[in-house]
Amino acid sequence: MKLMIMTRGREGRQHTWNNLPPSLQAKTTIFAPPTERHPNMLPEPHPMDCSEKIQWMIDNHEGKFVMLDDDLRFCAPSGDGKLMNATPEQIEAGFAMIEQLLDEHPLVGLHPRAHGNTCKSPIEYNGRITHLYGMNLDTIKPIKVDYFPILADMYLNLTLLTKGHSTAVICTLLFDWVGGSNAPGGCSIHRTWEQQKEAVLGLKESFPEFVTVKQKVTKNGWWGDKPRFDFIIQWKKAYEYGKNRTV
Repeated sequence: MKLMIMTRGREGRQHTWNNLPPSLQAKTTIFAPPTERHPNMLPEPHPMDCSEKIQWMIDNHEGKFVMLDDDLRFCAPSGDGKLMNATPEQIEAGFAMIEQLLDEHPLVGLHPRAHGNTCKSPIEYNGRITHLYGMNLDTIKPIKVDYFPILADMYLNLTLLTKGHSTAVICTLLFDWVGGSNAPGGCSIHRTWEQQKEAVLGLKESFPEFVTVKQKVTKNGWWGDKPRFDFIIQWKKAYEYGKNRTV
C-alpha cells in the first residue's frame, strides 16, 4: 500500500510527514508544486488545485492507495474515555487496518478527533471520510471527482455510496489538524467564497436527495463574518439507496 501527501505552500511545515513513523515514511510520496522542495517529492505535472490532484492520483495509480492532507496529527483512545497522542506502533496498526479493510471496502478513512471518544465500535460504516482516505483503486475506477476545484472528497464518498459500495471509518486511530481547519497553505491559497458556493451548490445538484445546503458564519478566517456555503450529507441514506439500486 502506497501513501501520498498532497501539499502546497507549506515548505518546512510537513506535519503529516513528520508525524508518520519511518516505516510509513518509506512508503510515502509528497505531491507538490515543482517550485517547492520536500522529502520524497513527486512534482505536479502542471499546476493543480486540490480536486485535480485527487483525480490525477486516481487515474495514474493502481491498487491500494492512501491520500493524506499535509497538516495531520494522530491520536488514539486511552481506554478511559479520553484521547492521547498516538504512538508510532498505534499509527502503524491503524494504517495496517486501512490496508486490510480495503480488501472489503473501496474507501476507508479515520475518524476525526472531534467526538472520537464517543465511538461505540472500532469501525463505523458508511460515514463521512475526508482529509485521509484509503482507496482500492482497482475497485473504484473509473470515477470522476474533479467537477470543482474543491469537494472532490465529497464526490468520491457519495459516488461510491450511491453505487452501493460500503465504506469504513476506523475509530481506533484518529486524526486532527495542526493549526486548525483552513490554516494557511493547501486549499486556503486558492479557495474563495464564490468557489465554495459554486462547489456546494454543484454537490447539491448532483446528489439532491442526500445533500442539504446551509450557510454559516465562522470566525477562523473564512471570509470574516460573511456567511459561507456549507452542507449536510445523509451518508447512510445514500448507501441504502445505492445498495437497494444494485439488488
